[in-house]
Amino acid sequence: TKFLACVTPAWTSVEETICTLEFAARCKMVSITAKKNEQSKEDVIAKLMTEKDAIQVQLQLEKSKSEELCKQLQSELEKVGVTQLAADKAMNEKAEIEDRLAQLKDEANDQVRQERIRLEEIRLVEVQQVQDLETSKQQELLARLQDEQAAQQAREAEHLAQMAALKALQESWALDQKQLNERRELQHHQREAALNALGMHFMGVDSAEMSSAPKLVNLHPDPALGGSLLYYLPVGETKIGADEKRCRIKLKGLSVGDEVCAVANEDNKKLLVRPLQGGLVRVNGKMLDQSGQVLLDGDRLAIGRAYIFQVKIPLGQTGRPSATGRAESEFEAAMEEIAACVEVDPQWESGIQKAMRLVKSDFGTEEAKKLLAHAKDASEQIAVGNALLQDIPLEMRDGVTRFELSIMFDAHGFPEVLVVARKGPPMSIGGQRELSAGIWELERFVQGHLPWLKEQRSRHRAGSMPLQAKILSREDDLGTQWYRIQLVDGKDMLIIKKRYNDFKDWDRTLRNLNPGLSQLLPELPETGTFGLRAALGQKDFLDKRQEGLQQYLQVLMDNVDKTTLV
Repeated sequence: TKFLACVTPAWTSVEETICTLEFAARCKMVSITAKKNEQSKEDVIAKLMTEKDAIQVQLQLEKSKSEELCKQLQSELEKVGVTQLAADKAMNEKAEIEDRLAQLKDEANDQVRQERIRLEEIRLVEVQQVQDLETSKQQELLARLQDEQAAQQAREAEHLAQMAALKALQESWALDQKQLNERRELQHHQREAALNALGMHFMGVDSAEMSSAPKLVNLHPDPALGGSLLYYLPVGETKIGADEKRCRIKLKGLSVGDEVCAVANEDNKKLLVRPLQGGLVRVNGKMLDQSGQVLLDGDRLAIGRAYIFQVKIPLGQTGRPSATGRAESEFEAAMEEIAACVEVDPQWESGIQKAMRLVKSDFGTEEAKKLLAHAKDASEQIAVGNALLQDIPLEMRDGVTRFELSIMFDAHGFPEVLVVARKGPPMSIGGQRELSAGIWELERFVQGHLPWLKEQRSRHRAGSMPLQAKILSREDDLGTQWYRIQLVDGKDMLIIKKRYNDFKDWDRTLRNLNPGLSQLLPELPETGTFGLRAALGQKDFLDKRQEGLQQYLQVLMDNVDKTTLV
């Protein structure tokens, strides 16, 4: 067998030439061996017939296998159909369950909504009950005042009738209209003074408007003293402070200046408070800015560091319902508000921030937060101490001029908030601070030094403003002797009228409150029906009793710092 490979020397067909040569090289390796065909025709036919039979047998086997496979496939199809039916049924059941869950969810939401509505109704009922209780108390107080006014009017009517009878019997007892008006005015002032003594101040408010007039009710940790002061706010502006001439509501205490704030009443429905330049004012614990703030019913108004009042506006917008309805709980809530809103004094803020950064880097954020909380508490207590210093002479406070806040780090790096007392004039060398008069931990300063400052302040006030009492005269009112007593407290003077029975009640109360004082007080003059004595010509009895009451008052005023009257 011959094989011919054709190639070209052209460079453009070099790839085809190489492929042709490689194919020719592989063809050269092919070897062919010739063999004579010696198989007969009958053998070929027999062989083919054998192959045919084998193929038919194979076809038969394949056919039987195919039929078997068809049966298996039919069985599998039937199984698949059953599975599909089960899957469809499961899907239907799933859809039903989902629908049921959605229905149950809607029912649960409806129940939650109904429960919220029920709770809101209960809350509204409780608020209404508290308001009804307040209203009932106001109505009871108003009824008492009206009964007192009616009784007073009845006494006045009886007095007028007796005066008319006396005028007919004796000309010397006649009273003209001017004297009668003066007497009625005097009785009116006496009634107002008696109500003021009970803690009820409603100057400028008509009795018909008292139920709707806004008012300030004091809060106190002692339940017996909570609500003992009641100041009604008439329409217009009411100033609060220590100045008796410029302020309608007169308060005296720590951080209470001449004019602390002014409260404007608009038609008994809206109150607006604005600060003046005479002290410290806080609403719900927050300092009052110069723009002022609208007061809502239930707000708490702190005046200085001595008074906390709750605002009552019957016709105004409700700010916050009373949490418990108890005066001591309201007082605790007010103190918590003030403590939560206390900030570090700006003069120490930079140093506190530096100390916090050091503590945060060394001990973590929580310790830095604790340091800031202690610094806020210390700043507030130092402000109280500095306010007390302003009311105490230098010689009674060991020369201390002011208190400062200080941060001290111990050997382990832990910070401690301290209070430093400064005394003497500033030193000129190098611009140094005042001399240090003492240094305390905050807890020791609050528990030890602040009470001492308050005691020194009380001693100074008692020594610099001695309380004096003098009986100026006595008056006979339908058989009852009334004593006109002049009370002098420093520059303040007050005229009051008391009966002998008032002295007896006063004496009994003082002896019960302070058993030690009962050893100092003399016995009151003897009791007697002085009308009978006067008829018998023993009028010197009245003079002797007045002299005895004056001696009793003098001993009481000399020891007034030992009582609870100041």
